[in-house]
Amino acid sequence: MLHSNKHDLIVAYQQEYDDTLHRTTPFSTEAVAAVERHIAAFDRLLETAGKYWSGKRWGAVFLPDHGARLDAATGKGEHSLDIPEDMEIKHFWRFSFPSTT
Repeated sequence: MLHSNKHDLIVAYQQEYDDTLHRTTPFSTEAVAAVERHIAAFDRLLETAGKYWSGKRWGAVFLPDHGARLDAATGKGEHSLDIPEDMEIKHFWRFSFPSTT
């Protein structure tokens, strides 16, 4: 898809970690493995963009939509409250601004 260079915006949404944290806990082995797969997919996207868009201006961002915490009542992961654990998240990005000279 990236090699065609026909898109101004590509959005990729990954659901696995969210589903896993609700089924288990935010830091369970399964949830951490899901996060690792999300990161690996993002890394592949960056590598592919760098290959096909060399010499072009582009950007890629990894934007989690919420945090997560352990719900004491259920013993499972949750993220539905307006509290730091659910709302404060980190974003990651890479931009390419090739020299025009």
